[in-house]
Amino acid sequence: MAQYSWINTSGGDWATGANWDGGGVPGAVDFAAITAAGNYMVTATDQAASGLTIGTSDNSTISLTISGTFSLDGAGSVTNFGQIVLAGATLDAQGAITNNRGGSIEIQDGVLAVGASGLTLSGGGYV
Repeated sequence: MAQYSWINTSGGDWATGANWDGGGVPGAVDFAAITAAGNYMVTATDQAASGLTIGTSDNSTISLTISGTFSLDGAGSVTNFGQIVLAGATLDAQGAITNNRGGSIEIQDGVLAVGASGLTLSGGGYV
């Protein structure tokens, strides 16, 4: 499992290697961190990762807009301080989803499928 960190604070497409440190794109067995300070949107269509962190508690506004299916395989978890938008999409998470203060999950005609580990809303996070 490799860890990938988002570096393009202008936003962009998940599938573009230049947007990630190391120039590669995270896959189903990798951890992805979209935490670079700033206000931007990342779009993802039919992607997978083993774990995901969006945003930090530094008041940046980071949005991940998903179309198609985004699979979080295995016991990987999602930690969200930003905004996840399901735009006609499915977020299939086998591990836990923790939606922290300032975090939101907006379902615009989509499905949030949560595994046995469940969904936790903390400190004002909402769905």
